[in-house]
Amino acid sequence: MKRGILLVALAALTLIAMGCKKTNSPAGASEGETVVNERNPATDEMGHVGSSKTDRGQNNSSVSFSVFDTGWQGEIWYQGGNNSMTYYENGTFQASWNGTNDCIMRVGYYYGTGSNVNPNDRQYDCYFRHSKTGSAGGYSYIGIYGWTVDPLVEFYIVDDWYYKPGANLLGQKKGEFTVDGDTYEIYQNQRNHAPSIMGEQTFPQYFSVRTTSRENGHIDVSAHFKKFVSLGMKMGKIYEVRYFFEVGGGTGSFDCTYLFLSDGKI
Repeated sequence: MKRGILLVALAALTLIAMGCKKTNSPAGASEGETVVNERNPATDEMGHVGSSKTDRGQNNSSVSFSVFDTGWQGEIWYQGGNNSMTYYENGTFQASWNGTNDCIMRVGYYYGTGSNVNPNDRQYDCYFRHSKTGSAGGYSYIGIYGWTVDPLVEFYIVDDWYYKPGANLLGQKKGEFTVDGDTYEIYQNQRNHAPSIMGEQTFPQYFSVRTTSRENGHIDVSAHFKKFVSLGMKMGKIYEVRYFFEVGGGTGSFDCTYLFLSDGKI
């Protein structure tokens, strides 16, 4: 993610938990597969507030949290402005931003720097539905995000955006492939002495960008990992795999109303 010079700024994170229901067979899922349903707090049978948290801090703050019994971790990272994130028991979340230089919010699997999870060890899949309003600034990405360690790599699978990322952000085109009904273009960019999960480092960024944007569907995350490797783009142990959105400026709101993320473990 892009980050700039540290500035003193005030930002807010509001984490509010609500109930969810369950159903079967999302679009594209196997028949009979039990998954967490699309969130609808207005008609939620549970309808209770589980917990809440508010954090205010200086610029370049990062706040992490567990998402109830989903096994997922959530995180918001922001650089200035006023940013908020509301999450629910099924992992869906709402967010808003105003005046931020960069803000990234995400929910999913987190293993940490001591991870021993190889990219080929598990089959990652994501089913999602979201909507968005407002505008982004210099860039925007929505889809799957994460890092690997040893080697240190930042990766993006971009399925949606406010406007399509340009080559100035993506770097060198490495190839393309078709999966989940469309073609993805693969890029590699180099970050030199930039902030990372391990402090200031030099590392590559990998991008897999869908040709046409969409606000719902299935992402075969592991297919993108395999394509990266086939193009000589090395991956290390998985630090995280999370559904995310990121914006660089602007003002608006984002609402993920459906999220099912699987790592293939039973």
